Amino acid sequence: MANSLYTPSGKPSQNSSGSSKEVRDEFVAIEAAIDSLVVGVVQTARMTNANDATEKVYMVFPYAGSLTGVDIINTVTNTTTATVIDIDIAGTAVTFGGGDPTVGATDTAGTKNTATPTADQTFTAGQLVTIGTDGGGAPVMPLDIILTVTRTS
Repeated sequence: MANSLYTPSGKPSQNSSGSSKEVRDEFVAIEAAIDSLVVGVVQTARMTNANDATEKVYMVFPYAGSLTGVDIINTVTNTTTATVIDIDIAGTAVTFGGGDPTVGATDTAGTKNTATPTADQTFTAGQLVTIGTDGGGAPVMPLDIILTVTRTS
């Protein structure tokens, strides 16, 4: 079936013995179509209490990639100080332009904060991604974390 990514060549013709070169060429065309597929992935997690510095969320991706964005959404109003989110990949802290993702000191429930990684955001298949906080705010605050990644393999 033809589509915007791949159009069968018709070679070898159906029910023919065909040549192996024609079959190899068709596989190359299929591989090119697969390589052009969108590779963006979104992974979500919930931290039970982002205002507890001992709480962590862990993720492992079965492919290599790069963290391209982080969104955090607090589910209750933060009432004291800001809560800073830390993300490590295989023990190395991800660097963010404009500072780490943060729930502001008075962010109301449902506030979305966004951060863009600028360094140390790549990972290989199976590497551990650890998400924690400085435990800075109050009260107990569940936090939704949305990671946007681009697959590289």
